[in-house]
Amino acid sequence: MIAIDLTNGEMRRRLPEIARAIKDPDEIWAFWDVEKKELFRFYYVRFADAKTHPYVICRTDKTGWIPDRSGFATDERISQMRQGTLVYRRADHAS
Repeated sequence: MIAIDLTNGEMRRRLPEIARAIKDPDEIWAFWDVEKKELFRFYYVRFADAKTHPYVICRTDKTGWIPDRSGFATDERISQMRQGTLVYRRADHAS
């Protein structure tokens, strides 16, 4: 079962952002990690009105949902995330 670690205070504080990234993402990417033999998915959402954390990235693996630890993803990080297969892109989302 995929879960979010609620014992982590930062995770609890960011639950609204994490929920939006999961429920209403701008993009979802999936890729197979050959070394780990595991499928990863990255969920990305941009908050246009945010002052400090305009991007949220959540990834999934067999241990659960993991938000980007930095709390802020740069355009460069978003570009690095875009690997594997684009599974979903919001129709009104410009890349």
